[in-house]
Amino acid sequence: MSAGECIMPTDLFWALPVSLIADQRKILFCKHTLISDNRIARITANTNRPYINMLLSKYLITSINMKVGKIKNLMWRQVHTLKGT
Repeated sequence: MSAGECIMPTDLFWALPVSLIADQRKILFCKHTLISDNRIARITANTNRPYINMLLSKYLITSINMKVGKIKNLMWRQVHTLKGT
């Protein structure tokens, strides 16, 4: 790679496992709806909470009440641990 070249974020995106991307989107969407001003959205998110907790436990995340960056880092770390890298 030359000095002027850089890795585009889309290049890194395609390197991620699809299951990680899908699970991460579900978890972050649920997190967003849990703090929403929309009461219906919060009720729906709370109804789906057991499913989200199952996804969180898959990546060894203890709570959805973390910062988004922390959730992403924990998910990425768990994927690397499973791959053995």
